[in-house]
Amino acid sequence: MVLDFGDRVVSGTLGYVGDTEVRIDTGPIPGDHETMNREQFEEALRRDERNARLFQPVVKETPQPELTAEPETVYPGEKNGLPYDIVVERLHVAEPGAPGCGLRR
Repeated sequence: MVLDFGDRVVSGTLGYVGDTEVRIDTGPIPGDHETMNREQFEEALRRDERNARLFQPVVKETPQPELTAEPETVYPGEKNGLPYDIVVERLHVAEPGAPGCGLRR
């Protein structure tokens, strides 16, 4: 792996990943390594376009429109010959950001 930190380039194999730090083994001798903050390591990975497939893009949550319904017609089960009532409703969908919908653009 090769990580470009701007002022220096670190190359080697990933030796250890902890909660707060990462070690990259840079040579054949056990003491040949670079230890860095995990956040710095992850940021360097994200900057390198070769690693783009490793990270999911951040998806913004889109606001859902407010939906209200009001009954228009009710057909009772006794009159329609079915074991249940049929209710026809009119749906009102407020666009996000429209007055009264509670959402802002």
